Amino acid sequence: MIHIQRAKVLCPESRFHNKVCDFIVDHGKVVRISEKPIPTGKGTVIHSKDLHLSIGWFDLGTQIGDPGFEHKEDFESGLAAAAKGGFTGVAPMPNTFPFRDNKSAIKYAIDAGANHIVQVYPIGGLSKKGEGLELAELYDMTEAGASAFSDGLNDIHNPELQKLALLYSDNLRPPLLCHPIDHQLAAEGMMHEGPTSTSLGLRGIPAIAEELRVVRDLKLIEYTESGMHFFCISTKEALKRILEANSDELSSSVAISNLVWNDERLHDFDSSFKVEPPLRSESDRKFLLKALKNGNIQVLCSNHRPHEIEAKRCEFENAEFGMASIEVFLPLLMQAFKAEDLSEIISSFTSNPRKLLKLEIPLLEEDLEANLCLFDPSLPADLNFKSKAVNYPKLNEPKGKILGVIQGRKNNFA
Repeated sequence: MIHIQRAKVLCPESRFHNKVCDFIVDHGKVVRISEKPIPTGKGTVIHSKDLHLSIGWFDLGTQIGDPGFEHKEDFESGLAAAAKGGFTGVAPMPNTFPFRDNKSAIKYAIDAGANHIVQVYPIGGLSKKGEGLELAELYDMTEAGASAFSDGLNDIHNPELQKLALLYSDNLRPPLLCHPIDHQLAAEGMMHEGPTSTSLGLRGIPAIAEELRVVRDLKLIEYTESGMHFFCISTKEALKRILEANSDELSSSVAISNLVWNDERLHDFDSSFKVEPPLRSESDRKFLLKALKNGNIQVLCSNHRPHEIEAKRCEFENAEFGMASIEVFLPLLMQAFKAEDLSEIISSFTSNPRKLLKLEIPLLEEDLEANLCLFDPSLPADLNFKSKAVNYPKLNEPKGKILGVIQGRKNNFA
């Protein structure tokens, strides 16, 4: 039995939202919820000065390199890192080797997380081998359990293929996720194009490379009368275009790094901050921050992209893109937001990504299976990482500690 004492509930879907409650979890179920303190009995007691409770967090677009890039992150290390970061569900991108573009690869990913506290909902490749030339086996992957379709960080440069994908996926359950970037415009860029890139002498990635791809895809969406999720928007002009389309079939996400830092953070050439999409201008950062709070961006993701030492601790020009972030998601949240803001944005990494993928959303009710995240935003962060990655960002006295996650009969406490 687990007794959770005096936890502030953050769950807009629950009648206990923003209330302080005690919870009793027994044999994998929430058996009692009380706004009054419950006398301490047998079992494990969870208590903290500023204890918060929500449904288990969900990360959209996690990068796990299994198979092919296990030296960066395999399922064992990636799911352990996710659990420590507060997540009970992840939807990993298909950028593995071989590319996850068939039903066998989908089943492999699902099986890898079958007995773990973190459930795996793999994203299937949109095109064969991620090359953007021919549609992959979308129907077969849907039947095997694919949660969505995407070529991940690859660019669907062929508009005809994108049109076919929109038409075909509109008849399937899984949504279409696209990372909007025109790689021809962004070619060899290493950071956001602007005054900072000029002063550092680094080739920039112009904001228009994202906006143009969004404009193209919006026209295709209008033509096909379909929908799409724009994964990791990083510029205000691209987001404005999406909002102007005013369609319930459109949604977007943002990476936590794009809410915490701007491009000036690269002044010391720290390759941990060489990310894709790149850290943009302060104007972009503030616009995206406001958009998430008011619901114009629906999903917040870690954009966890782990790397080994050889890929990052080298000359900036040669370093690979990406930041390991899933275990510091809460500390980064506490840098970008105030604790009182959490009740406004909690759905963006709990229920909203599950809604997008048409998954069942855990409920905070008695006699239902427990799917919980327990955390204290005021405690010092735990920086003893489970991930294989070496490219976690350097943080100065970060706040926010995950105390544990519970999913059914499985639990993982700090």
